[in-house]
Amino acid sequence: MKYIDYREKLGLGFDNQQKTDMLLNKILEFLNKILSDYQTREDIFVKDIVYFYSQEVGERIIYNDYRNIVNSFVVEKSAEGYISKFIVLINLAKKQNRALLLKVLKNFMESLNIAYEVYEDEDGYFIFPKGAAELDNALVSEPLEWLNKYPQARAEFVQALKDYSELTAENASHVADNFRKALERFFQEFFNRNCTLENIKSEYGGFMKSKGVPAELSNNLETLLQAYTNFMNGYAKHHNKTSKNLLEYIMYQTGNIMRLMITLKNEEEANNGD
Repeated sequence: MKYIDYREKLGLGFDNQQKTDMLLNKILEFLNKILSDYQTREDIFVKDIVYFYSQEVGERIIYNDYRNIVNSFVVEKSAEGYISKFIVLINLAKKQNRALLLKVLKNFMESLNIAYEVYEDEDGYFIFPKGAAELDNALVSEPLEWLNKYPQARAEFVQALKDYSELTAENASHVADNFRKALERFFQEFFNRNCTLENIKSEYGGFMKSKGVPAELSNNLETLLQAYTNFMNGYAKHHNKTSKNLLEYIMYQTGNIMRLMITLKNEEEANNGD
């Protein structure tokens, strides 16, 4: 049992500030251990890490003094800030060491029940706020894995997730439209047709029926896709009217549609021995 879980069993839980302080302490202990030793630092990170780190986070440095990195974490105030800066370090590690540093960070977050996940795209790692674990696994993590067969859609979906991680009331419509673009691109690659989301309804419904989905459910799914499209046109694509509190549903609904279609296709391929 984790220390934090044991405390909660005793009715002695930690508040968010205490978790933030504990995360900082864990990170500082780790950084002091690996950055203070020249050979270790050179083995793990790229040359001139202090310079590249400071350029990335936009902070003033004393050239090549590793203490600048440690101090950068000390002056940070939030768990999100600590995690974001550690992600910068992971992306500045030599390729063979990134998985090790990522494991360290995930262990820190898991031990403190800090609800963030780390994903990767061609630009490196980025953090993403967790929702319900079952939904995140089924409707975010798994679609990302399966979308490797649909690279353009995967790139669009990853961009939408990255924007979602920085969601505000002001950019909610932009983020929603990015999820729409991801789904539209997915349909284009899935059906090998350069068509808009508005014009894909018949292919979508026909695909469901061809896979033996009962009419009662396939008709409902067509209606759901139409409602999704109408919402995007009325509140995101053509108008800036999306509410921030709708974005989690939009994200999961986008993943849900893609997951269902990929699941049905994978089942067919498995049955055909492909």
